[in-house]
Amino acid sequence: MKNIKALIIAMTCMGGLSLYSCKDNATDDMIQSNRQLKVVSVTGTTFKAAGGENTITVDHPIASAYANVDWATVKADKGTNSVLVTAATNDSKQSRHATVVVKSSPADSVIVNIDQYGFVFSTSLPQSLLLSDKAQAQTYTMEVDIPPTVASTADWLKATVNGDKLSLEATENATGHPRNATVTITTSNGSTYTSNVTQAEFNKDIAGEYYLLDGDSLAAGITYGTMVDFRVNKTGAKELYFPQLALSLSVAWNDATSTLTMAGGTPMGPFVMGKTTYYLFADMIATDGYVYWDNSVTYSATIAYDEDNKATMGEFKDDGTIDASTQVNGVSIDAFKDNEASNDNYAGGLMSFGNPILIKADEESGAKSLRRSAKAFHKAPLKLAKRRLVK
Repeated sequence: MKNIKALIIAMTCMGGLSLYSCKDNATDDMIQSNRQLKVVSVTGTTFKAAGGENTITVDHPIASAYANVDWATVKADKGTNSVLVTAATNDSKQSRHATVVVKSSPADSVIVNIDQYGFVFSTSLPQSLLLSDKAQAQTYTMEVDIPPTVASTADWLKATVNGDKLSLEATENATGHPRNATVTITTSNGSTYTSNVTQAEFNKDIAGEYYLLDGDSLAAGITYGTMVDFRVNKTGAKELYFPQLALSLSVAWNDATSTLTMAGGTPMGPFVMGKTTYYLFADMIATDGYVYWDNSVTYSATIAYDEDNKATMGEFKDDGTIDASTQVNGVSIDAFKDNEASNDNYAGGLMSFGNPILIKADEESGAKSLRRSAKAFHKAPLKLAKRRLVK
């Protein structure tokens, strides 16, 4: 029965990714003894992934001792009837098992089962972290047996490890724009964990006037777009206000990632052209040639400071919300005859932006070179243009 019990305990203790070890069991549970040799004491039969040492003491002089694996080394002290068992570092996520055999004679031995946990790492540091502009220090916990190394990509953010604590120290952000850093934790087995850290406050560093540019035209050397005001509305939600239309486009905003997201079929309100009142919706243009006004189809831009252009900007990217073969590649402000986006109500497109780019307009940057042309293009006369396909 002891052999069966020892096997069950060994299997229980070999749960590969458990953060917590099984408690050391009574010595008898991990020992198989032949004849008269007995274990007097054992300091432990379970090792953490970092490795370590445990001592087995028996009641007779030791003739020999050995382990059946190379990750556990055994050294006998015949004067004290003790065996020192040393476990090497376990960089694998899998736990492992071994047996230590201690002999006082060829026919008199005792077997001690030992286990070592697999490598485990976790941290309370989120993968996306937003810090305010003030100077500050933040501390995060880690579950790890072997201390990792940590590095930050920015001078303004210092990252250090002290035991099971990870500390971040940020200086004050007085730049007037958001700034970003990546913190990388590298564990002893070579795996990495990264956190993207943004230091910004929306009203101070992000809100303001932007050029909403048609990226396709810009790539061809033509400046086309309009001015928008990225702001907080009366309800506390984020919106893009179009002065030319005197209407706003509600957007989703993720503070932690500084990401702005548009959704297809977002109503903007009524708009009068001539003697006709239309209802405007922001729709998504896709690579299949269709216009999507389904709210599940989204388009996002991460707002960050671009060191090369010396501007706060964001390029819109497909969110993968249609399917694997179809990507959103533009946004269209469309007019409908009634306050419902449908094929029957569709009147035409009022504005469209292929692969749009947002560039903040009030910074000392290359964006200033666009200011003169922006004043012209944002006042261009509006007219409806039919699209080939509408969905």
